[in-house]
Amino acid sequence: MRQLSELTDVDDPAWPVLQDEFAGSSVPVDVLPGEGDPGFLGSLSSEGRA
Repeated sequence: MRQLSELTDVDDPAWPVLQDEFAGSSVPVDVLPGEGDPGFLGSLSSEGRA
Protein backbone atom coordinates (compact mmCIF):
# COMPACT_ATOMS: atom_id res chain seq x y z
CA MET A 1 0.00 0.00 0.00
CA ARG A 2 1.28 3.48 -0.82
CA GLN A 3 1.82 6.10 1.86
CA LEU A 4 -0.65 9.00 2.17
CA SER A 5 2.07 11.47 1.13
CA GLU A 6 2.52 9.58 -2.15
CA LEU A 7 -1.14 10.17 -2.92
CA THR A 8 -1.37 13.79 -1.77
CA ASP A 9 2.03 15.30 -2.70
CA VAL A 10 1.65 15.43 -6.49
CA ASP A 11 3.00 17.77 -9.19
CA ASP A 12 -0.40 18.33 -10.82
CA PRO A 13 -3.17 18.24 -8.20
CA ALA A 14 -6.78 17.86 -9.31
CA TRP A 15 -8.21 20.18 -6.63
CA PRO A 16 -8.01 23.41 -8.71
CA VAL A 17 -9.84 21.68 -11.57
CA LEU A 18 -12.53 20.45 -9.19
CA GLN A 19 -12.94 23.93 -7.71
CA ASP A 20 -13.52 25.32 -11.22
CA GLU A 21 -16.09 22.62 -11.90
CA PHE A 22 -17.87 23.36 -8.62
CA ALA A 23 -17.89 27.10 -9.35
CA GLY A 24 -19.47 26.52 -12.76
CA SER A 25 -22.06 24.06 -11.51
CA SER A 26 -25.74 24.73 -12.14
CA VAL A 27 -26.51 23.40 -8.66
CA PRO A 28 -25.08 24.60 -5.34
CA VAL A 29 -21.99 22.70 -4.18
CA ASP A 30 -20.73 22.81 -0.60
CA VAL A 31 -17.22 21.57 0.10
CA LEU A 32 -16.96 20.38 3.68
CA PRO A 33 -13.71 20.57 5.63
CA GLY A 34 -11.90 17.34 6.33
CA GLU A 35 -11.97 15.96 9.83
CA GLY A 36 -9.96 13.54 11.87
CA ASP A 37 -6.74 11.70 11.28
CA PRO A 38 -5.64 11.62 7.63
CA GLY A 39 -4.22 8.14 8.22
CA PHE A 40 -7.64 6.82 9.22
CA LEU A 41 -8.67 5.76 5.73
CA GLY A 42 -5.37 3.97 5.27
CA SER A 43 -5.91 2.06 8.47
CA LEU A 44 -9.37 1.02 7.29
CA SER A 45 -8.11 -0.29 3.96
CA SER A 46 -5.34 -2.31 5.63
CA GLU A 47 -7.64 -4.12 8.07
CA GLY A 48 -7.84 -7.84 7.71
CA ARG A 49 -11.18 -9.42 6.95
CA ALA A 50 -12.32 -12.68 8.49
